[in-house]
Amino acid sequence: GSRREPLSRSNRFSGRSSAWVQGRLATQGGRRRAVDDNGARTAVKVRASTDGAGASAGVKEKQPPAFYRVRLFTFIGILVGYACYYLTRNSLTYTAPVMVASKDLGLDVSSIGAMTSIFPIAYGMSKFVSGVLGSMMSASRLLGLGLICTGLINVCFGFGSSLAWFCTLWAMNGILQGVGGPCCARILTSWFATEERGTYWGMWNIAHNLGGFMAPLLAGSAASSLGWKWGMWAPGMIGMVVGCILVLGVKDKPETAGFDPVEDPTAGGGSDGATSETEAVEEEEELPAEAPQKESIRQILFDNVLKNPFIWGMALTYFFVYVIRQGVT
Repeated sequence: GSRREPLSRSNRFSGRSSAWVQGRLATQGGRRRAVDDNGARTAVKVRASTDGAGASAGVKEKQPPAFYRVRLFTFIGILVGYACYYLTRNSLTYTAPVMVASKDLGLDVSSIGAMTSIFPIAYGMSKFVSGVLGSMMSASRLLGLGLICTGLINVCFGFGSSLAWFCTLWAMNGILQGVGGPCCARILTSWFATEERGTYWGMWNIAHNLGGFMAPLLAGSAASSLGWKWGMWAPGMIGMVVGCILVLGVKDKPETAGFDPVEDPTAGGGSDGATSETEAVEEEEELPAEAPQKESIRQILFDNVLKNPFIWGMALTYFFVYVIRQGVT
């Protein structure tokens, strides 16, 4: 009995020690697993951050040299194409003085004012509608066909002789002119990543100045030397030729030309990198893969445009810019 007492105490002590050691080991093992899990999650986030931060750089690494040749052609195409839109838009401005001076037409300054007043109304309505249509169909084809039609209207304008004919055709020209801007914007954003888009968007805006520079030289010179009809015919024929090149050569997006997209369509944009990384990880783990669904016209119009306060703010700002711009012109 005296020997069993110390033995039992020793057993109890060793049992407590064993339990304490096992508890410590379990705690350390849990911490190691937590560290490993956190390290794995951190690695996933770092990879996502690296992929997101180097979107444009990643494009340069993975795209073949042919991609940049096609992209350069596309950029030059939309730049020259929109410059030709401006050429066929401003042709009447530099042909009108010769038309007023022509005794056969019997027009005065008020007649020219009637024609030019119809244009901005038709242009504004068209730009609103064509922005929605450009999201539902081929932007490059719509851009090229619009330029061909506006060039054809300039040519038909030169065959008229009545004020009603001139007003009708110039209103149709305003409707077709609204196609150019939204289509160019969609093509440019498809071919250039977010980090480089601002640079190329600024260079594309040279098209406004290029078209405004070409109009007085071409339309004004042709009208003063060859007659007012050639002031409309020359820009119209150039517009039709460039429009055909756009339809045949310009691609909507890299996928249409057989290349990978410049940005991952499933990656969320935005400046909050940590939030987007966390959301990307959570979506990868929790949400099943679903096929992308194309938005309807109603969703594009109401959800993305009419309910967006930033769109209304920019529209109001652009309204006052155009008041000054049209008044000076």
